[in-house]
Amino acid sequence: MMMAYNYNNNTHRKCNILKLRKRLLPNGWWIMLVLGVFAYPLSAECPSRPAGTFPAIETENVARDSLTLPADVATSGSIFIISFRREDSDASTNWDKMLAESNSANTLDYYVMPVIDNPGKIIQGFIRGGLRSNLNKEQQKRFILLFTDTEEFRRALGMQTDELQVLVVNKGGKVTHAECGAPTAEKISTLIEKVQ
Repeated sequence: MMMAYNYNNNTHRKCNILKLRKRLLPNGWWIMLVLGVFAYPLSAECPSRPAGTFPAIETENVARDSLTLPADVATSGSIFIISFRREDSDASTNWDKMLAESNSANTLDYYVMPVIDNPGKIIQGFIRGGLRSNLNKEQQKRFILLFTDTEEFRRALGMQTDELQVLVVNKGGKVTHAECGAPTAEKISTLIEKVQ
């Protein structure tokens, strides 16, 4: 009798779970939900291919030099390390370090560019001042804080994600190559090959 009671109780519990699932996810929506979860990382993947056109923007580097981007910095192949998220600061620093180590002949033209939604002039000054005190003169020249509409900037470049991206940009602002995420020796080698 006890075994029959447990069996019926378990069967009753399973029926309740099935009814709840049907009520919460009717008409096969659970299939769409599963597909959506697995499809999202694919749609957010950063491709290593041209992303778009770099928009013309007036700004300044941390050394206080006024710049019109990309015209004032882009050569036949300038490298821009572009980040949008605080959690990408370590990856950005590592990109800067590895590119510096690969630039012993001083032939690479590259810039570190955090892109931040504009917080207003006063806050901009505080942020720039804090960075200036932590960077040497050479780093200040290649460090560009860009305060702008981040969504609009990403759209102009055709970025599908806010993950850190490293772009090769020509004089006309055309993005000719893109890498993303943390740096590797292979990615560095590919970037150098693309700018030469």
